[in-house]
Amino acid sequence: MTDSSTNDQRLRHELDTWRSHQLASVSLRLATPNLLRCGLDRIGLHWTPIPLTDTNAVAALQNRPGLYMWVDNLAQETDVTDNAVLYVGIGIGRDGVAKRVHYEHGFRQDGIHAHGLMLKRRNAHALLGEIADTGLNDDWMDWLVANDYLNAVAPDHIRRWRDTTDPVRSAERFAVRLSIHLGDTVAPVNSQYAGAWADDSGADWAAVAAAQWIALDDLGQTPDVTRCR
Repeated sequence: MTDSSTNDQRLRHELDTWRSHQLASVSLRLATPNLLRCGLDRIGLHWTPIPLTDTNAVAALQNRPGLYMWVDNLAQETDVTDNAVLYVGIGIGRDGVAKRVHYEHGFRQDGIHAHGLMLKRRNAHALLGEIADTGLNDDWMDWLVANDYLNAVAPDHIRRWRDTTDPVRSAERFAVRLSIHLGDTVAPVNSQYAGAWADDSGADWAAVAAAQWIALDDLGQTPDVTRCR
């Protein structure tokens, strides 16, 4: 090992030590893959997540479009589906979702890319999978409106949005916005569509509705309790 690389490693260790002592540490309640998957099902978009470590299953996704999430795994757990979601994205076009995630995995090493810094510092693991459009059943939205849990204009916004937007792109926008409405803070870091301001998009209306339903369902207050687990 050269003197230069030894010095670089020492400096990185010193910087990590400095961060551990000088930066504020807080506990935040954030959305999990299981909750976001449940919300996606609610709007008729089914996502079956596969861990990046499952090489055979991931290989089958080559060149296939899909949704992925980078999930906190500082505790080094085997199952991360109930851990905090840190980033939501999609892989579309010729390369598909698997190649996109492998590409981002390489960001850990550059030391300056904001996304890569998060992946490295939180030991983030990826979940990825295709999106199946199962169709929007809107009875639950009407129930929320009838019981004063949702603005009456929301269902029409949501129906128009689902009818006119590609399922994979819809899944990304919705999952990011749902993270906002479920968690303590704004959407997963660096994610597209993660603006803190409320908007009038169908994706945001859908996220508001799904967040209400998930919370009420978990309390056993919905007509057909399923609980997102």
